[in-house]
Amino acid sequence: MYLVEKSSSGVLGPVGSSTVDSVTTGADGKFKFKFIDGPVAHYIRGKADLYYETELSRNGNSPSKTKKDLILDPHAWLRIHVKSDNPENVTNSIFFEDGSCTPEGHVGSYIDEFSVCQKRGNRNLTFYYSTSTSTHGNKRFPLEINLPAHDTSTVLIEF
Repeated sequence: MYLVEKSSSGVLGPVGSSTVDSVTTGADGKFKFKFIDGPVAHYIRGKADLYYETELSRNGNSPSKTKKDLILDPHAWLRIHVKSDNPENVTNSIFFEDGSCTPEGHVGSYIDEFSVCQKRGNRNLTFYYSTSTSTHGNKRFPLEINLPAHDTSTVLIEF
């Protein structure tokens, strides 16, 4: 965990910052920083391998003793196996709407491809994709999945 001081503020936000202190949490994840009250704003930045970096702001005029939780979201991976059920159709296509897996999608007469994308773990995810075939036209579908932390979940999409 890092305690960072915002040096000054401009029209577009903080102009500079510097690390004031850092600590390594124990197995329980608890940490403690001492703040100096005043007009200086601080934020706490949490970083750990296989977790998304997270920040928590603290205004310099806040009460001296404030308990806050800083929760880091774990990485998880979604492995998508895409198969078209009409191999003769050269215009089959599938696109993942958030662009994190395969931004260009998959297009072709016979699709049997894999895409892997990194997501935030320990949560339910609604992931949208769109398909286009000569038989079924254009359709949009939600894919709902629970992504466990630090694991890869595999789904099969047949269209």
